[in-house]
Amino acid sequence: MDVDEDTGNTTCSEVGQLPPDTDDCEIIKDSIAIFQGNAAPTFSLDPLHIQQLTFGTCRFFFENLGTVPVEYCWQDLAKTGSLAATECFPPNSPFSTLAICEASDNTWEVG
Repeated sequence: MDVDEDTGNTTCSEVGQLPPDTDDCEIIKDSIAIFQGNAAPTFSLDPLHIQQLTFGTCRFFFENLGTVPVEYCWQDLAKTGSLAATECFPPNSPFSTLAICEASDNTWEVG
């Protein structure tokens, strides 16, 4: 199943005391851009598995909550994770510490 067409719904919640440092998140986005040019543009994920990239205080992840394998684009991981962050993290006030974009059918989430 290819989930790149579903933009999902953003929710803000709390995990920990502080949101991630934006510089840490920029390093992850830059890394995705670099290895996207050197690897397949998509990745596949089995049901109930997670793919994540972490640097410092920031984590980008895609979690397959469904019952079938899914395919997702690296570029969309960076784009969707960043979009969720702009809705939940500073300079928004009050801010949250976790930003998640959930599929309309609840089969996956990106953060």
